[in-house]
Amino acid sequence: MSKDHYVPETYLKHFEFENSRKEKKIWRYIKGSKHPSQPKEVSKSSICFEENGDTNPYFKKPRLLDPYFHFLENNYNDVINKLENNLGTDGEDKLFLALFIA
Repeated sequence: MSKDHYVPETYLKHFEFENSRKEKKIWRYIKGSKHPSQPKEVSKSSICFEENGDTNPYFKKPRLLDPYFHFLENNYNDVINKLENNLGTDGEDKLFLALFIA
């Protein structure tokens, strides 16, 4: 079984904070909770995923897209780093960002 994130962890990491135990966490607000103003601390690997979500049984190789996602997510981090640090972007950066959004 593979944990496939429909919101990639590479994106979620930009919302992480370090708690008092030096753990990287994200605030998770639970819809319909009795206490919506008291979010839960969770790790980015525990949210926004489904088991085998990227598996496509219609392909001869059901996990055919895995290398594409890996390539895209790695380049996304580089582009976000450039944007956050005001380093400027080029056409290739804009392409990776557009592919990630699509």
